[in-house]
Amino acid sequence: MTKVFGPSLLLVLLGGLDAQAQNVIQNPGFTGGLSSWTPGSPGPYTVGWDGSMGNAAPGSAHVIVTSPSSSVNFFPLKQCVPASGSTAYGASGSARYPTGVSVVPILAVLFYYYSDTACATQLSQSDSFEMTVSSTPANTWETQTFQNLLTTPAGTHSVLVNLWLSTPGPGNTEGWFDDISLSPTPAADLSITKTDGHESAVPGTQITYTIVASNAGPNAANGAIVTDTVPGTLTSVSWTCAAAGGATCTASGSGSISQGVNLPVGGSVTYMLVGTISPSATGTLSNTATVTVPFGMADPNPANNTSTDTDFLVQMGGALPGPLPLLPGNNWWNLDVSAAPVDPSSTAFINFIGGTTPAHPDFGGDVSLGSVQIYGFPYAVVSGTQPKKSVTFATPGESDG
Repeated sequence: MTKVFGPSLLLVLLGGLDAQAQNVIQNPGFTGGLSSWTPGSPGPYTVGWDGSMGNAAPGSAHVIVTSPSSSVNFFPLKQCVPASGSTAYGASGSARYPTGVSVVPILAVLFYYYSDTACATQLSQSDSFEMTVSSTPANTWETQTFQNLLTTPAGTHSVLVNLWLSTPGPGNTEGWFDDISLSPTPAADLSITKTDGHESAVPGTQITYTIVASNAGPNAANGAIVTDTVPGTLTSVSWTCAAAGGATCTASGSGSISQGVNLPVGGSVTYMLVGTISPSATGTLSNTATVTVPFGMADPNPANNTSTDTDFLVQMGGALPGPLPLLPGNNWWNLDVSAAPVDPSSTAFINFIGGTTPAHPDFGGDVSLGSVQIYGFPYAVVSGTQPKKSVTFATPGESDG
């Protein structure tokens, strides 16, 4: 048995399932009798229909333990219902017990899974939930509702629903069951992608992320949540959102994203998040976006609900870690000329050019009108963990080659 849930857990949810519309259990409220339910395991107890007692309406299954010589663990009623494998289901139920019992019963529901449609070939997994526990007050209907109680194992074709009464010790006890529900949870395959289109970024510059959340169905996801908590190294953050395919979202905002969106099947929302990388940032810049289904829904493929973009942070003009044998050691480009003698005609050359005429090293660069004049070998200092790439250098015999 893989799960036992009780009313003390936070999984007990307010706001009921739309269980009666989708409930696969027949006669869940015991209307007019115990039809569709069959006797379970035998024991020193009686089970019958009580037309005067009920939760939402008259009618319930009443179990009385008749020979309480020890602790009890009975399954008085059961029902085989159709089900699908690898599918999320919600469940709910109501129960109560009277005053005067010498031991408080634990009233629960137990689910067994089967690979056939007649509950004959049992699978290994099982699930359950409790409606009353030892601290539950008497003469009070306790209703427990779980929007996503269980996911059936692969290959499931039927589920055996068992009403379950147990006690921790001997004593007179009894209880009522009502409104038992097992309903497929509406599902939507939501996904999200996030990218800035680059593998590296420069501290002190602006960065733009594109975040796209979409819904592949089979159901609409109205009230899905898109979140993106930006790191502290990203400042002056703002974002815009554009919806497509009938989706809706808040048009713009600032800072981190935590927004409810409506995503019909085939719909999507696209966020453009812009920020400035702190000039002091180093290492890498990672940012994760997430989309989650609304409360009460399931996502059959949660693996695509998050997306992380990571950039190596490069320091433009940072110090080169030497040595850098990019060219052969005997190449002229590796010659240190800092201590070389000055050419005897140097003064004549300078006078010919003119002392006020701008000069630049002849190592490439773009000198067209309005261009940024960059000379020398351009480089960026990156983290030592960045994957290496092969680079080929051509080394002409002179700088103008």
